Amino acid sequence: MGVISQIVNFNGILQFIGTVGIPLGITKYVSKYEKENNQENIYFILNFTFSLIFCLSVLFGILIIPASSFISDQIFNTPSLGTYVIISFLSIPFSLFVQTLDAYVRGLKQFNIYVKLSILISIITIVSTLILTYSFGLTGAIYSFLVSSSLTAFFYVYFLRKFKLINFLNLKFNFLFKDERIRNILKLGVSSLIIGVISQFTLLIIRGKIISMFGMETNGLYQSVYGISNNYLSFFYMTLGVYALPILSENDSPIFIGNEINNLFKLSLFYITPVLIIFFSFREEILLLLYSKNFLASGNFFFFNVLGDFFRAISWIFGIWLIPNHRLKAWITFDVIYNINFALISFILMEYSNLQIISIPLAYFIAGSLHLIINFLFIKKSINFKFNPGNIKVFFLSLCALLLILFTSSYNKYTGYIAVVPILGFWLLLAVGKENTGKLISFFKKT
Repeated sequence: MGVISQIVNFNGILQFIGTVGIPLGITKYVSKYEKENNQENIYFILNFTFSLIFCLSVLFGILIIPASSFISDQIFNTPSLGTYVIISFLSIPFSLFVQTLDAYVRGLKQFNIYVKLSILISIITIVSTLILTYSFGLTGAIYSFLVSSSLTAFFYVYFLRKFKLINFLNLKFNFLFKDERIRNILKLGVSSLIIGVISQFTLLIIRGKIISMFGMETNGLYQSVYGISNNYLSFFYMTLGVYALPILSENDSPIFIGNEINNLFKLSLFYITPVLIIFFSFREEILLLLYSKNFLASGNFFFFNVLGDFFRAISWIFGIWLIPNHRLKAWITFDVIYNINFALISFILMEYSNLQIISIPLAYFIAGSLHLIINFLFIKKSINFKFNPGNIKVFFLSLCALLLILFTSSYNKYTGYIAVVPILGFWLLLAVGKENTGKLISFFKKT
């Protein structure tokens, strides 16, 4: 599992670089041009993006394949796994292609199709990974990256053609960097790229430290927690991001932004609170379902990781307005500060405390809390942000419900099972209520 986690991180860095962070810009501007019914600009963006990722994929191949043993030595502490580096790299062109189409579908706000594709792709990835890993062990797991990414690309093309969302015959080579449309996307894309690469390198460095101090197996345990956390947070970012980016792009009035952030703040709490409560309460069952009994020890890492997820999700809400309002320097600066805090606190705790691997989720929680404070203070100063009546109450009720299940389930998991329903019930009654429940259902139907 330790080898797999390092490969995943290495591929993540290549994917961020390979798209130059453009998918975020594609989603924003495809949404804008689709609203204007401007197909010419949409295809112009797609043509440029596909041309760029093709050229970068070729460049990556020229650089990575001859240096595969050196790269293996750097990330695995042994040059003997160079073949795994090459195999995993071959999945990159397919992944970049899929990321572009993924951003395009989100920009069109075709959420129903997006959900169907996501479910199908998840099934394909899980099945191919299980079959290949069971049949060929670690080598099969590495090959599963290539198999799942190529099958994902195939099904994206098939469904987009089936629902007539794109005409691939209209695509052509295009490298007009100086065009204003491309410059707008690249500004946003490069900012996203910087943040993404810093985030991936931070994880790579932290995992390297885990491996050097505690070994590959411990890194694999941490990776299982990170993987579960990343999955539900990714859905959170995707769902609210599809709604938030187009809406916040329509008006830069401080009053408008404040109202929308308040709406997103409440929606985020309505989503993230029950998800975290359920995942923490049934963490052992989820680990057994997704991994094996060998990973049950990682259940001890969830406490601080779940708290970190809670504050990271809220911090994202207070920072999302920076993107459509072109406050990119602030966006980058705050994320750099977060990653420095995460890495620095992790290293200090690992070196100078007896917490061992628990140091990482604790550092994640502390860094996420600081990130929330920074984003909140900035939005308050910039647009004089104020909470709508009732939102602070919802926040504290959600935090109390989460803390109650964290301590109850940590003390005794069976008590935690029993407590889930009444805690969620009281939270729904006090924090959500009938009126907000209807609004929440309406929101997810729209998206």
